Amino acid sequence: MSGYQQPGQGYQGQGAPGGYQQGYPGGQGANQQVVQWFHAVDVDGSGHINAIELQRALVNGNMSKFSEEACRMMIDLFDANKSGTIDVNEFGQLFNYINQWKGVFQGFDKDRSGLIDVNEFSQALQQMGYRF
Repeated sequence: MSGYQQPGQGYQGQGAPGGYQQGYPGGQGANQQVVQWFHAVDVDGSGHINAIELQRALVNGNMSKFSEEACRMMIDLFDANKSGTIDVNEFGQLFNYINQWKGVFQGFDKDRSGLIDVNEFSQALQQMGYRF
């Protein structure tokens, strides 16, 4: 699956992962909804979001919070300058990346239960070319 990263590995290539385009300098040209969300999450007004700010803003489908470590790993995927934070541009890329993964998950969750059961998992693996 080209463009997808293994959890916890971070992105090791040039540019943004998964074919994302760099852009949004200062938020200009960004989806204005994403820019508004960025500013809402950037509670200290620094122009950058750290793992704790991201954790406060995100919830799982079951309304539980992501761990700080999971948020740090998400930031690491798009933190181009390795500062430990993301700017509005990188936040937009992270937002798109999360939505792509959500779409992939929903594509495999045929019964819309919010869970991937053993049959759905088997079908997912077969669709990805794994045979057993």
